[in-house]
Amino acid sequence: MAAPTRRGCELSEGAREVQVGGCDLARLAAEYGTPLYAYDEDGLRDTCRQFLSAFRAQWPQAEVAYACKAFAVGAMIRLALSEGLGLDVASAGELDLATSAGAAGDAITFHGCYKSVADLEAAVRAQVGHVVIDSLGEIDDLIAVTTRLNRTQPVLIRINPEVDVRTDARYRAGESGSKFGLPVGDASARRAAERALASPWLRLDGVHFHLGSQIMTAEPYLEAIERTARFVADLRSRHSWAPRRVILGGGMGVGYDPGQVVPTPRQWAAVLGGAFRDRLAPLCASRPVLGIEPGRAVVADHGVIAYKAGVVKRRAGKPGRILVVVDGGLSDNPRPLMYSARHQVRNASAGARAAAEERHAADAVKADIYGRHCETDLLFSDVVLPDIRRGDVLAVLTAGAYTHCMASNYNRFHRPPVVFAADGASRLAVRRETSRDLLRCEQPPRLGAVRETAI
Repeated sequence: MAAPTRRGCELSEGAREVQVGGCDLARLAAEYGTPLYAYDEDGLRDTCRQFLSAFRAQWPQAEVAYACKAFAVGAMIRLALSEGLGLDVASAGELDLATSAGAAGDAITFHGCYKSVADLEAAVRAQVGHVVIDSLGEIDDLIAVTTRLNRTQPVLIRINPEVDVRTDARYRAGESGSKFGLPVGDASARRAAERALASPWLRLDGVHFHLGSQIMTAEPYLEAIERTARFVADLRSRHSWAPRRVILGGGMGVGYDPGQVVPTPRQWAAVLGGAFRDRLAPLCASRPVLGIEPGRAVVADHGVIAYKAGVVKRRAGKPGRILVVVDGGLSDNPRPLMYSARHQVRNASAGARAAAEERHAADAVKADIYGRHCETDLLFSDVVLPDIRRGDVLAVLTAGAYTHCMASNYNRFHRPPVVFAADGASRLAVRRETSRDLLRCEQPPRLGAVRETAI
């Protein structure tokens, strides 16, 4: 199914520089400071178009929703909407961001394995296209909300097809025992569908599944499609109901390591679209929607993190090996510590480019790169670089997904800015945080609560 492919921000061999959207990353770092998230806007648009055109070539009623959790900023949401994608949100916060960025309610699918009553009310008030039901108790809460607001809400049932996926256990979401969805094996999914069908306040439009992340082969999807077909056939025979839409989730993998084999959107569409057409469409209502929800696969390749090397130490007793501390780390990219994630790293500085031309590959150094936090936050080990000096800008490739959106203020560091670049020009999408931003939620002490302490 798959063939090697690389899209996004790369080392320009002719100029020996890391470019993002036609901009030299070292120059972007000088202009906006480091750490910095930089995105190739044209690359993002191209991948959105590839997914939409590929799946619609297989099924004209196909819809692609961008999974906001991978990279949630207004600029990305506006870009996805402008390219004809819908939005998958997983919280009231993501919903607020989507609507503030101009998304109409019917373009939004509201997810979440635990939705509070307030979450459900926000979704219903925003008139989202669908609320995805993830548990039996959620149905009662949603019926109570819709009854109080006097609004009918379209819904989908998130089934758990109980399919094992060959990926990191921390990425799995559709295997037996998962916290996500309603299992098809113990009739939970069927009972949820029956309760939704019985309510005048809910309109059951279809089913949804999501298997996890970093999936590189189609086999788990094909097995999940088969189990979904059996579930739909059973429900149809019991209640004469047919789905108007079936959502296959996201989870399409990306290549973090050089040479990694990654399926293209066209390859995904050929296999999944064909399976939907042959196995599920005959069980659905007329002209059903086939939906997918890629997130990482849309943005990962097109984002780079720029760091500045602040400490460079030769490691005693280890010739040719150095320790580097950069000006970011755990707070702006927790993936290496959370998921043992690997990224390619390049030295983007002009001095390093000149040195690379002068030095033989045998003179390359092997670096262990750490963050600046009060942890042993080893980000990248055994990174081979032609040269590295204090002040150099390091580029972390394939860093567009689950970096900015997972950033924190650990050690009270400020979250970095986000820059979009295209055709050699850049623009600020999210400014760098300041100390004032971090203090804005602090409350002053109550009158009389502060006492002088005698020394």
